[in-house]
Amino acid sequence: MIRRIKQYRTYSQCKLIISFFISPVGTLTIPIKTDSKQVRVSHIPSGIVGQPIVFTVDLDEAKTISVLISESHGGRIVPHTMTSLSNEKPRYQIKFTPNLARQHTVLVNYDDQRTLNYHIDVFDINKIRISSINDGTVGVPLIFTVDTHGAGEGHLEVTINDGRRTLPAELKSIHARKFDIGFLPEIKGKHSITIAFNGIPVEGSPFEINIRDETSSDHEIIEENGQEEEEEEEEDDEDDVDDHEFLIGGQLEGTKVGELAWLICNSPLSEIYEDFDLFVTGM
Repeated sequence: MIRRIKQYRTYSQCKLIISFFISPVGTLTIPIKTDSKQVRVSHIPSGIVGQPIVFTVDLDEAKTISVLISESHGGRIVPHTMTSLSNEKPRYQIKFTPNLARQHTVLVNYDDQRTLNYHIDVFDINKIRISSINDGTVGVPLIFTVDTHGAGEGHLEVTINDGRRTLPAELKSIHARKFDIGFLPEIKGKHSITIAFNGIPVEGSPFEINIRDETSSDHEIIEENGQEEEEEEEEDDEDDVDDHEFLIGGQLEGTKVGELAWLICNSPLSEIYEDFDLFVTGM
């Protein structure tokens, strides 16, 4: 028979000490959690380094409230301001400015108890680097590189439009957080390339390029110019002993018929040779 129950309450838990006659039998610990419905926090968006993040907190009762903001990795405390927005009901605006591209933690304490916990992704849009996006030719694959190293966690979004429709684009990871983007122009004219990270356009986006339609007259002009250059450099070419041929073997794994594909050569050929041709053969 249980004769006596002693209750000890703290802010985070309730302890019941159970005794049988005089001798203690055991202790029962019951966690206590503040009803989070008493605290309403507005949506906290993903942040950008150097730009303030603002959200609001509404309370049902005018009890003690505090907010702690820190960097998830390292635990460094991030300064913030808390401003009362109403004299009639407890409503506050919280504002802080992140300085590093890493996840941040927002902890809301209500009535001296831990009530709500949020994780906010922060990124640095200025860390994203994009290679030169050159004009192209109808039917010739066009490839450029986007480097997101140092920008933080996020989603890279690339949209290519030829003025008529959105073109399919292929994305391949070539290094950690570095990607090659390729697409196949179908018509001539202005093309728009929109690049965004976590929904925020990078500097310079959208990028405008021109796609030309290489007609037969264009071929003739190119051939004439090529012949003139060959005649001018013929003497130099006779003495040139630096020409080499390379055989690059590889397999296009996962490539489907009709889709854009490319091989990545680890040899820095473009740094050694000013001009070279690449021939692809199939079996």
